[in-house]
Amino acid sequence: MGHEFEEAAARWRTDDAIERRRAERLARDFDESAMEWIAVLVAAAESGAEVLARCDDDRPVRCRVEGIGVDVVVARGPRGEDLLLALSHLRSISIPGAPPLATGLDEPPEAALRLVEVLAEWAGERRRVTVRCGDHSHVGTLRAVGVDVVSLRSDTGDVVYLRAESVSVISSSES
Repeated sequence: MGHEFEEAAARWRTDDAIERRRAERLARDFDESAMEWIAVLVAAAESGAEVLARCDDDRPVRCRVEGIGVDVVVARGPRGEDLLLALSHLRSISIPGAPPLATGLDEPPEAALRLVEVLAEWAGERRRVTVRCGDHSHVGTLRAVGVDVVSLRSDTGDVVYLRAESVSVISSSES
Protein backbone atom coordinates (compact mmCIF):
# COMPACT_ATOMS: atom_id res chain seq x y z
CA MET A 1 0.00 0.00 0.00
CA GLY A 2 2.86 2.41 0.82
CA HIS A 3 4.36 1.88 -2.64
CA GLU A 4 1.08 2.79 -4.37
CA PHE A 5 0.81 5.93 -2.24
CA GLU A 6 4.37 7.00 -3.16
CA GLU A 7 3.63 6.47 -6.87
CA ALA A 8 0.40 8.47 -6.64
CA ALA A 9 2.19 11.27 -4.76
CA ALA A 10 4.97 11.32 -7.38
CA ARG A 11 2.39 11.53 -10.21
CA TRP A 12 0.59 14.33 -8.37
CA ARG A 13 3.86 16.29 -7.91
CA THR A 14 4.70 15.80 -11.59
CA ASP A 15 1.22 16.85 -12.72
CA ASP A 16 1.37 19.85 -10.38
CA ALA A 17 4.78 20.92 -11.74
CA ILE A 18 3.54 20.56 -15.33
CA GLU A 19 0.45 22.64 -14.53
CA ARG A 20 2.55 25.36 -12.85
CA ARG A 21 4.87 25.57 -15.87
CA ARG A 22 1.87 25.71 -18.21
CA ALA A 23 0.32 28.54 -16.15
CA GLU A 24 3.63 30.44 -16.09
CA ARG A 25 3.99 30.02 -19.87
CA LEU A 26 0.42 31.26 -20.45
CA ALA A 27 1.04 34.28 -18.20
CA ARG A 28 4.31 35.04 -19.99
CA ASP A 29 2.67 34.65 -23.41
CA PHE A 30 -0.14 36.97 -22.31
CA ASP A 31 2.37 39.55 -21.05
CA GLU A 32 4.28 39.37 -24.34
CA SER A 33 1.12 39.72 -26.43
CA ALA A 34 0.19 42.92 -24.58
CA MET A 35 3.64 44.50 -24.72
CA GLU A 36 4.56 47.80 -26.31
CA TRP A 37 7.96 49.00 -27.55
CA ILE A 38 8.26 51.65 -24.84
CA ALA A 39 7.42 49.01 -22.20
CA VAL A 40 10.19 46.75 -23.51
CA LEU A 41 12.68 49.61 -23.23
CA VAL A 42 11.51 50.52 -19.72
CA ALA A 43 11.78 46.86 -18.69
CA ALA A 44 15.30 46.72 -20.13
CA ALA A 45 16.23 49.79 -18.08
CA GLU A 46 14.66 48.36 -14.92
CA SER A 47 16.39 45.00 -15.39
CA GLY A 48 19.85 46.59 -15.49
CA ALA A 49 20.85 43.87 -17.96
CA GLU A 50 23.30 44.44 -20.77
CA VAL A 51 21.40 44.59 -24.06
CA LEU A 52 22.42 44.34 -27.66
CA ALA A 53 20.72 47.19 -29.55
CA ARG A 54 20.57 47.49 -33.32
CA CYS A 55 19.69 50.60 -35.28
CA ASP A 56 19.07 51.07 -39.01
CA ASP A 57 22.64 50.17 -39.96
CA ASP A 58 22.32 46.84 -38.06
CA ARG A 59 25.64 47.33 -36.27
CA PRO A 60 25.32 46.07 -32.68
CA VAL A 61 25.53 48.48 -29.76
CA ARG A 62 26.21 46.74 -26.44
CA CYS A 63 24.87 48.83 -23.55
CA ARG A 64 22.76 49.12 -20.42
CA VAL A 65 19.62 51.21 -20.85
CA GLU A 66 19.49 53.95 -18.22
CA GLY A 67 16.52 56.01 -19.35
CA ILE A 68 14.00 56.67 -22.08
CA GLY A 69 13.05 60.09 -23.39
CA VAL A 70 10.58 61.32 -25.97
CA ASP A 71 12.86 60.40 -28.87
CA VAL A 72 16.00 59.00 -27.25
CA VAL A 73 17.29 56.07 -25.23
CA VAL A 74 20.02 57.07 -22.79
CA ALA A 75 22.47 54.22 -22.17
CA ARG A 76 25.91 53.35 -20.86
CA GLY A 77 28.39 51.41 -22.98
CA PRO A 78 30.59 48.55 -21.73
CA ARG A 79 33.57 50.89 -21.19
CA GLY A 80 31.48 53.45 -19.31
CA GLU A 81 30.87 55.70 -22.32
CA ASP A 82 27.65 57.70 -22.53
CA LEU A 83 25.38 56.61 -25.38
CA LEU A 84 22.33 58.16 -26.99
CA LEU A 85 20.21 55.99 -29.28
CA ALA A 86 17.62 57.77 -31.40
CA LEU A 87 14.29 55.98 -30.96
CA SER A 88 13.36 56.59 -34.59
CA HIS A 89 16.39 54.51 -35.69
CA LEU A 90 16.35 51.84 -32.97
CA ARG A 91 15.12 48.61 -34.56
CA SER A 92 15.71 45.87 -31.99
CA ILE A 93 17.14 44.96 -28.64
CA SER A 94 18.04 41.56 -27.30
CA ILE A 95 19.34 40.42 -23.96
CA PRO A 96 21.76 37.55 -24.54
CA GLY A 97 21.18 34.69 -22.11
CA ALA A 98 18.42 36.41 -20.14
CA PRO A 99 14.81 35.37 -19.58
CA PRO A 100 11.98 37.40 -21.19
CA LEU A 101 11.47 40.86 -19.74
CA ALA A 102 8.48 41.72 -17.56
CA THR A 103 6.92 44.31 -19.85
CA GLY A 104 3.71 45.34 -18.11
CA LEU A 105 3.41 49.09 -17.56
CA ASP A 106 0.85 50.49 -15.16
CA GLU A 107 1.28 53.90 -16.75
CA PRO A 108 3.55 55.33 -19.43
CA PRO A 109 6.89 56.73 -18.24
CA GLU A 110 7.42 60.45 -18.05
CA ALA A 111 9.53 61.05 -21.13
CA ALA A 112 10.36 64.73 -21.20
CA LEU A 113 13.97 64.28 -22.37
CA ARG A 114 14.72 64.98 -26.04
CA LEU A 115 17.79 64.00 -28.08
CA VAL A 116 18.61 67.56 -29.19
CA GLU A 117 18.42 68.77 -25.58
CA VAL A 118 21.00 66.24 -24.43
CA LEU A 119 23.20 67.03 -27.43
CA ALA A 120 22.93 70.77 -26.73
CA GLU A 121 24.15 70.13 -23.18
CA TRP A 122 27.01 68.02 -24.51
CA ALA A 123 27.87 70.74 -27.05
CA GLY A 124 28.18 73.22 -24.17
CA GLU A 125 30.72 70.83 -22.62
CA ARG A 126 32.54 70.50 -25.99
CA ARG A 127 32.40 66.74 -25.73
CA ARG A 128 34.34 64.53 -28.09
CA VAL A 129 31.80 62.29 -29.81
CA THR A 130 31.31 59.63 -32.42
CA VAL A 131 28.07 60.18 -34.31
CA ARG A 132 26.55 57.48 -36.51
CA CYS A 133 24.28 58.50 -39.39
CA GLY A 134 23.27 55.48 -41.43
CA ASP A 135 26.41 53.73 -42.65
CA HIS A 136 28.69 56.70 -41.85
CA SER A 137 30.38 57.70 -38.61
CA HIS A 138 31.72 61.15 -37.79
CA VAL A 139 34.26 61.72 -35.01
CA GLY A 140 35.03 65.09 -33.51
CA THR A 141 34.10 67.71 -30.96
CA LEU A 142 30.45 68.58 -30.65
CA ARG A 143 30.12 72.31 -31.35
CA ALA A 144 26.45 73.30 -31.52
CA VAL A 145 22.94 71.91 -31.81
CA GLY A 146 20.05 73.70 -33.43
CA VAL A 147 16.41 72.79 -33.89
CA ASP A 148 17.20 70.18 -36.54
CA VAL A 149 20.98 70.29 -37.07
CA VAL A 150 24.04 69.09 -35.16
CA SER A 151 27.51 70.44 -35.87
CA LEU A 152 30.87 69.08 -34.89
CA ARG A 153 34.48 69.87 -35.69
CA SER A 154 35.96 66.72 -37.16
CA ASP A 155 39.46 65.48 -36.50
CA THR A 156 40.46 66.88 -39.92
CA GLY A 157 39.42 70.36 -38.77
CA ASP A 158 36.32 70.54 -40.97
CA VAL A 159 32.97 71.52 -39.51
CA VAL A 160 30.41 68.80 -40.25
CA TYR A 161 26.68 69.59 -40.20
CA LEU A 162 24.34 66.67 -39.63
CA ARG A 163 20.57 66.54 -39.95
CA ALA A 164 19.44 65.75 -36.39
CA GLU A 165 16.85 63.24 -37.57
CA SER A 166 19.51 61.25 -39.44
CA VAL A 167 21.56 60.69 -36.28
CA SER A 168 21.11 57.14 -34.95
CA VAL A 169 23.80 56.65 -32.26
CA ILE A 170 26.03 59.10 -30.43
CA SER A 171 28.75 58.02 -28.04
CA SER A 172 30.97 60.06 -25.74
CA SER A 173 33.53 58.79 -23.27
CA GLU A 174 33.53 62.10 -21.39
CA SER A 175 31.13 62.57 -18.50
